[in-house]
Amino acid sequence: MTIRILLIPVLFILSITFSQAQDKQDEYSMLVDYVNCKYAIEYIELKKSEISSNDYKKDFNRYKDAFNNNVKSYSDIYNGFNKTVEKSTPIYETLKKSANNLPKAKALWRFIDDKKKKFNSDWTEEEMIDFLVLLSDNEIKVEGIEVNFKTFLEATSNSIKKDIKKQNLNIFINEQVEDKNTELSLADEPKADEVGTIATSIDKSEADKTKRGSNQSSSRKDRETGGYINNSSVSFLGGLPFKQIFFVVLLVAGSYLAYKKRRGIKKIINRFKSNFIKKEVYDDIEISKRYKKLELENINLRKLEGDNAQLRTKNKELEKQNKDLQQRIMRLLGGEKPPEEISENGQPNNNTIPGQKEEKLISLKTTHLYADAIINGEFHKASEQPNDDTVYELKLTPSSRKSSFYIYHEAYRRVIKNPDFVDGCEKQKINTQPQDLEVENGEGTLDDFGKWKITKKAIIKFV
Repeated sequence: MTIRILLIPVLFILSITFSQAQDKQDEYSMLVDYVNCKYAIEYIELKKSEISSNDYKKDFNRYKDAFNNNVKSYSDIYNGFNKTVEKSTPIYETLKKSANNLPKAKALWRFIDDKKKKFNSDWTEEEMIDFLVLLSDNEIKVEGIEVNFKTFLEATSNSIKKDIKKQNLNIFINEQVEDKNTELSLADEPKADEVGTIATSIDKSEADKTKRGSNQSSSRKDRETGGYINNSSVSFLGGLPFKQIFFVVLLVAGSYLAYKKRRGIKKIINRFKSNFIKKEVYDDIEISKRYKKLELENINLRKLEGDNAQLRTKNKELEKQNKDLQQRIMRLLGGEKPPEEISENGQPNNNTIPGQKEEKLISLKTTHLYADAIINGEFHKASEQPNDDTVYELKLTPSSRKSSFYIYHEAYRRVIKNPDFVDGCEKQKINTQPQDLEVENGEGTLDDFGKWKITKKAIIKFV
């Protein structure tokens, strides 16, 4: 029984030590994730002008706003991106997704995330914060090339360092409480002068007792027989507060262990949720890839449909030309119908007269055509009427087989916003924030298959 009683405080101390070590590691990992998000937001924001994808920039702005609104300290890093959704994706995961879509931002994220493995329980608060925000100019490489993150993000590092110092770090709160308790216990100890005074007082009291010993012997006996408290009773009452303190300590220890157990279960549940969310993000990426593939196939299909429509138009033109030629021959022969050619299978052959050349596809009345893109050096979906997707306008020459082309006036704003619309042209960026376009016309020609080919690229200046 005695051994079991002695084991209780030992096990209690060991459990508290282990729990505190795990808590410190968890808190440190949360701080690493917080620092990672701060660096990712600032780096992508500084590089936003070099990103051509409007969808990427739109999503990133939403994730950044959610971080600024929902994350007040590092302990909020796993809050949901959308507060109105019960199982919303954590803000940490959304920013990690944005970083992984840029090679340099992805390399920076991995460098900071590796700091989770290098936690040192002997760090002071200042040492830990310095290590968290530390970047390197010669360790982070992208495709074998060193990236100068330390200099580029120097202002960000100082800002993050100040931000963390303002927060209450749970890793060091317990240690601060222990230090204060130690100071209080030292303050309660008697000083040297007080010890000497107490010893003198005790000696004097003992001398008085010896002097009065004979006079008090009878009165002591009277008290013992008169029902006053004896020495054993005094000893029992003197030990009662210690037992109460011991039971209170055990109660607090049991409550603490129950709380830690509940918190541990909660962490397991959160990790399970995080893994489930990662699977959802992976599924979303797969769906996005499939959607892009289907979208590309749909574009190819629409292109084939346009080619088919042009061939049908060309066929009608040839049939009309054939009919006109037959009528001319009839007039030349005095009203007689020309003999039909007989094919090898005995059926009349209605083909055009040998040597006849294909005529132009577009009618002579057409002076302008409109197209929405240049693909593989030719205009895509050239039509006689503009629409909401129109980017280029073609001005035909009298022969209708040559044209000059330029940017359709209604498409200027879209081109300024997204220069990728004019990939088939030569682009010159004069102004970093262009407000207008200067266009040097390009040239095109119609081939025998009804396709408008680019013979001279237009020069588009963003001014």
